[in-house]
Amino acid sequence: MPSHSQVTSIHTKNMPHHKDMANILSPMADSSVMHFKKFKEQVHSQRKNTGRELTRFLETIWLFTESDIKTILAPSVLFALTNGIALSLLLPESAGIPSPSEILARIPVITVYVWISLMVLCIQNQKSPDAVEEDRINKPTRPLPSGKVSSDEAGTLLVAFIIIAVLGSYCLGAPVESILVIVLGYIYNDLEGAEHPFFKNVLNSLGIPCFPIGALQVAINPAPHTAAALAGSGPSVPLLLWRWILVLVAAIFFTIHIQDIKDQEGDACRNRKTVPLVYGDSAGRWLVVVPLLAWSVALPILWGFTSPTAASLLGHAPLLLLALVVSARTFLYKSVAADKKTFKIYCLWLIAMYCLPLSRALLGGEGLMLVTA
Repeated sequence: MPSHSQVTSIHTKNMPHHKDMANILSPMADSSVMHFKKFKEQVHSQRKNTGRELTRFLETIWLFTESDIKTILAPSVLFALTNGIALSLLLPESAGIPSPSEILARIPVITVYVWISLMVLCIQNQKSPDAVEEDRINKPTRPLPSGKVSSDEAGTLLVAFIIIAVLGSYCLGAPVESILVIVLGYIYNDLEGAEHPFFKNVLNSLGIPCFPIGALQVAINPAPHTAAALAGSGPSVPLLLWRWILVLVAAIFFTIHIQDIKDQEGDACRNRKTVPLVYGDSAGRWLVVVPLLAWSVALPILWGFTSPTAASLLGHAPLLLLALVVSARTFLYKSVAADKKTFKIYCLWLIAMYCLPLSRALLGGEGLMLVTA
């Protein structure tokens, strides 16, 4: 039998030395490090690509609605806030209108509601081949004429946002207005309702108020999960303000063709019949200015600013001053760039009109002809 020292010697000879172990493990460690670095680079690259795609998607969404942020989104949100607060101040507590602080707290929800419906309308308005050709002249940075989105991709986006708009508006308690936007947008674009100046104004005057009215309904709905919300017994904008809604429709119908003055070149290329193209540029401008000034005098009176008092003058001033600026610019500055700026000031006139109920609530007046208490 081998002695203990011999056994130890044999084991020592058979066991690899530290240097041999290092030589064996070193390639394995290097390989693991390389695999880890490669995996890390793949993750980083994937994150970079995902971030790039997300940025591209958000930019595309923004470009669809960019030109309507100032004309539809911002005025509609302001309408909801000012009219909601006005109703809270003017009507008794039994009407069920939330407090001004509750209404202001709903700004994010109101904004999302309006934007989703606006996205549907913008895609409807921009996806046809004729609309793309028109936008190459009037708005070349939009997704379709700039080549950022194909027609098929726009169609897919439209279907997705219609579903989102219908479900979202139902959850927020204002589905009727959102569905009306979709239907009127289909008539306007797919059934060529915008090809005649009269029907174009009719569709605009019915469609544009849907955004602020729906936004106001979201603003004054009962808080979710309350008894009133579950029972569906909250205040209804059409019932409270049907007279005001009719006035809004009429005022927009008689003035909205101001948007066609700046788009004459693109509309002519598309062979679209608009007020300035059918009746001439000069007549088209008169057909904006006369009703604009008339409504600027009539609207404050309808909201109770009738007496020659300081409150009445303050009630008339913003609307009338903006109307005078728009009227002067319409005749004095006739370039495309100037007409675009004039249209933006007209959008401020719309906002001033939307704010009349709040002016009435804060300044006082004589009667509430446009509210069904």
